[in-house]
Parts: sequence; C-alpha cells; structure tokens
Amino acid sequence: MKRLNEAVKKLVSVIVPIYNVERFIERCVQSISGQDYENVEIILVNDGSSDCSGEIIDSLQMTDKRIWVIHQRNAGVSVARNVGLKYAQGEYVVFVDGDDYIEKNYVSYFVKLIETTDTDVALSYQVLHDDEEPACQPEDFSTVSSTEAMVQLYLNKTGVAVWNKIYRRALLEDHKIRFNEDYWFAEGMTFNIACFAATEQVGTANFRVYHQVTNRNSAVRKFNLESWHCGKRAMEYQKTLWKTFDKRVLDAWNYHYREYNFNILKGLYQADLRKEHAGEIKNCVNGLKRKILYPWRVDIGKRAKLKSLLVAAFPIQMAKRDIVKEQRTYFALRRKNGVNQLVIQLAKLGIGAGWHPILLNGKAKGPQGYFDLGQKLLIFGEWNQVTDCSQQIRQKDKENIIVVAVRFTESALKTKFDFGGVKPSPPFQIGCLN
Repeated sequence: MKRLNEAVKKLVSVIVPIYNVERFIERCVQSISGQDYENVEIILVNDGSSDCSGEIIDSLQMTDKRIWVIHQRNAGVSVARNVGLKYAQGEYVVFVDGDDYIEKNYVSYFVKLIETTDTDVALSYQVLHDDEEPACQPEDFSTVSSTEAMVQLYLNKTGVAVWNKIYRRALLEDHKIRFNEDYWFAEGMTFNIACFAATEQVGTANFRVYHQVTNRNSAVRKFNLESWHCGKRAMEYQKTLWKTFDKRVLDAWNYHYREYNFNILKGLYQADLRKEHAGEIKNCVNGLKRKILYPWRVDIGKRAKLKSLLVAAFPIQMAKRDIVKEQRTYFALRRKNGVNQLVIQLAKLGIGAGWHPILLNGKAKGPQGYFDLGQKLLIFGEWNQVTDCSQQIRQKDKENIIVVAVRFTESALKTKFDFGGVKPSPPFQIGCLN
C-alpha cells in the first residue's frame, strides 16, 4: 500500500485536443477539474477552432490554475496531441477528447491500475456511452502480454483510441513515441501499437469511467474516403512498429484490415457514393472475396466467423444489410394515460455508441441535433404538430426509446411501421421537416 499512497502525489498530465466542440468543451473541462485526484495538469490544445471553443477554454483557464491553454493553427489531432506531450510534465499521461467527459474517479482509477499492475501502459476494456450511468464494478486488475494486447486491439476486443488508457511518460520519452503526424485517421491505434511494442506487459481492467459522447458533427462520424485511405496507410505503417514477428498478431492485423475494407464498402453505400467510387467498391469486394480465411484464424465468435463467410459470398448485400440494421428507426403510435403518443425507437448508431436522448431547455436532443416543440411531423401523409416532449426516456434491450406526445387521427392509433433503411435527415430523423 505504500506505493499506492505515494502514487497519489504523482502528477498526471491530461491532454485535450480541441477542434470546434463549443457545445461540449465546458462539460469536458469541468469533469477534469472536478477529479478526486487533484494533482493533475490540464493541457488544452485548441487546434485552430473556427467556433467559440477557444474563447470558452480561455475563460475556463481563469477558474483553475491547473489549466494550460495552447492555441495553434489547425494542424490535425496528431499535431495537437504532440504539442500537449511537448509541454507535459506528469509522471503519467492520459488523453480526453474535447467532446467527451470523464467520471470524477477517472484519473485516480487509472493511476491505481497502472501502479497495481506495475506496467508502463494500462487500459480499460469498457466505456460509458453518452450519459450512461456507471454501475458498481469490481477492480479486476490484471495484465496481458504486449503481444496479446496487440491481438486484442486488432480484433476489436479493446478500443483502439487513446482515451481509455494511461501511459507512463518515461516510456514515451525513452522510446521517442509520438503520434505520427502523417496520419489523422487511425492515429490513436498507431500510437497504441508503438506503445505496446515498447513494453512487455499491459495492465487491464473493466471499470467504466470515460463517457464517449455521440457528436454527429465530429469528423470521425462523417464518412470521408480520404480519411479511410489514411487509415489504411496507417495500418500498413503499424507493421513496421512490431519489434518481433508473431503470427497471431499478423493474423489479427489481416482480420482488422479485412473489416476495414468492409467498413469502407458500407460507408460508400451509406453516403450514396457508389457511382463516384465504383472502382473503390470493386477493390473492396475483390479484397473481401480473396481474404476469406483470415477470420477463421483468429479468436472471434462463431457468429462473427459465419458472418465473414456471408460477407465473402455476398459483400454488397451484407453491407446494405448492416446499413439497414444500424439505421433502423421504429415508429409506433399509441394512447397512454389519455394522451396520444408517438414512440420513436432508434437502434444503436455508430460503432459502439448508443443514443441517450435528454431534454434541454424545452428541446429534445436527438442524434442529428434538436427538434423544437411545435415542429411538424409527417405521419401517414398528415401534418401533426408536436405538443409536448415527455421525459419518459428508458432503455430496453440496449435500444433507446423516446416518447413524444403528438396530435394525430384516431385511425392511426395502435399502428406500427418501420422506416428501416431510409437515410436519416437533419435536424431529426425520418419524416420530420423544419
């Protein structure tokens, strides 16, 4: 216990890259300032934001002497994080994205994890989505070999991002590990591979203390073929970081690369870019059909392996199927407590990110933005005005439900209909106009 008590005194550098997150940044910074582990330095790097993010963090700096603000021209997230590392003085380093926020025990938990496991890098397998409440969980600290950590990362068993990890700064300095500024996509994965390759063991646990917020304006949420190509280049570069050859790592890398191609295929269809990038689609399809055996060489479930066979046989059909599944929106009309209601049920959106709607100043917050009281919804060809936003928000089977009271004809009651596969349109979802 002596070592853990000493660890409380060690400085932790919290680095936050910031770009156009004015809606989120105040909550993010306040969650860091409110840590129960007080010995932190908070390094905010404004990467040339064109909104009010810069002004907000300047004002926040006045409220906490531990906050350091750096403004720079827009150069990308890798450069921004490297600038933070340049000025970091902590024994340990953690990263938080500017549109996310953390539980008050985030830093103390990760310090305890890395000290207990006596490692240079430690991670948590779990994350909170949006405003999800953390549950009581045991401190199941453990370690895996660096090779196993790489395999798990490529098999998506641990997040590829840097914000669910803690790094001993000496490791980064001794091995000159920085974010490769040639990559703005898969840059976190590349950084983690470099760290894993430089150590023997990685600390692990399952505590959930980081809130990954669904920000539909985030660059990573919008399909950009150039960014995905950047990610593929980053993956090729990662192989040069492996210190020793291990077939398990190579097989896992090949599996991840194959999944990467499938995600590009889905993205092109979802963004309706089939005609503009017919050659890219052909390359993805050919790659998926050629690399059919890779999923059978790695430790994934039977369902995932079966899906891989179907993807190899019917890549385009499976891509369309996934798009429908991910975007499926259910509408149900019902009467409850004498009030006619429209129930909107949205399946999970994005990779690992659920939608947890909240009420904010009389507006219900949805995945594409906001819809106001009085906004019109098109239901069965009739215009019906939203009259009230109910606070009956709950979770069922990991899907989110929001109940909105509307006026509509009695004949529409008790009717269920599915808009699965229809592309969402701002500011809300299907059948909604300003």
